[in-house]
Amino acid sequence: MPVAVHFTEHVLDSAILPVAIGHGMIARLQNNGDLLEKPWEVSKYMYKAVTGEVPFSDNLVIARNIWDARRVSRILARETALLEQVNPLDAFLDEEEDLFDFDEDV
Repeated sequence: MPVAVHFTEHVLDSAILPVAIGHGMIARLQNNGDLLEKPWEVSKYMYKAVTGEVPFSDNLVIARNIWDARRVSRILARETALLEQVNPLDAFLDEEEDLFDFDEDV
């Protein structure tokens, strides 16, 4: 498998990172773009995350090489941004008042 996107909780992150890096893969933290390539980098990151110095990453991109990791991260960021965009037609539905409330006394 050339690339995987890993969305899990912290317990599985602590298992998947050392295994992936130990098998020669590269992990990219989606929240800040940091790359983890060596086992000692993973250990350092995990120690900082456990002690609360840095937050655990919400999602990881694990790939065989740096180019695939960066490409998938860009695609994932673009798709996430598109999902967060508000449809202009839905803006009217967010209002609390009902535009078609005809029960008012006139």
